[in-house]
Amino acid sequence: MWSDPRVKPPPGVAAWNPESWAAPGCVAYLACNEGGGSRVFDYSPYGHHGTMSSGMDPQTAWGAGESGAALEFAGGDDYVAVQPIAPLQGVSAATFCVWMNPTNAAETQWVIARGDYHFASFMGLWGDDVAGEITNTYVFNVGISTVAANRVTAPTDSRKTGEWQMVAAVFDAGNKKIYVDGSLVGEASGGQTTIVSSATAWDIGAWTFSGAYSAMQIEQHACYDRALATKEIERLHEEPYAPIVQPPRVWYFDVGAVAFRPRPFTQHRHGPRLVTGG
Repeated sequence: MWSDPRVKPPPGVAAWNPESWAAPGCVAYLACNEGGGSRVFDYSPYGHHGTMSSGMDPQTAWGAGESGAALEFAGGDDYVAVQPIAPLQGVSAATFCVWMNPTNAAETQWVIARGDYHFASFMGLWGDDVAGEITNTYVFNVGISTVAANRVTAPTDSRKTGEWQMVAAVFDAGNKKIYVDGSLVGEASGGQTTIVSSATAWDIGAWTFSGAYSAMQIEQHACYDRALATKEIERLHEEPYAPIVQPPRVWYFDVGAVAFRPRPFTQHRHGPRLVTGG
């Protein structure tokens, strides 16, 4: 993957596009479309690459996604670890976007999580049932999770099992919003006003602190160090891969790979589509 915005990429290589409307403030963009291997590459210039846990098989932990290949989490001890994202340490605004397919309604789907829920550095976005309150919802929490003001919850049945959805969580000095498929579905204010710095890695597909793992698919995971506006969230829903340039063919590799392998793209209603196989 090519992520140096200063140099024109070689022909046929997917590249970060600094001139894209979606590039400003994007500090991590893990498309999760490699289709093989144990590394999940960050297209942004920041290099926040992810690594599969030892429990994930790099040959079978990939499948067909909404717009191409996708990571597949089967529960167990499946997750992807991303080292601390420096631009999101101690900030008062951030946005997290991801396309996900909850494949098991009986389980909690941990989209992203970090740290101990007893501490202010805890942060998480997950799909869940809130006992006695709301079913099939999404929850976004920044700070100690037992403080109700630190989280926002989407309405009942916002989470659709077996359907691809773009979920976005926006944090802005204590104001929290959840969007599903480009529409604002939950909003709350108050609580913690910053994302506290932490040396703990970010988990994708799990909350390793509590040993909680998920059954779901994930692709196109983006992190911003600013609060995206509603119009921007809507546009990201319509234009996946907006911060990168997709050529007719993209090459990917795993560490230690002997050869590069091409993956063809075709057009899709949400932009270029990665076709598995070939």
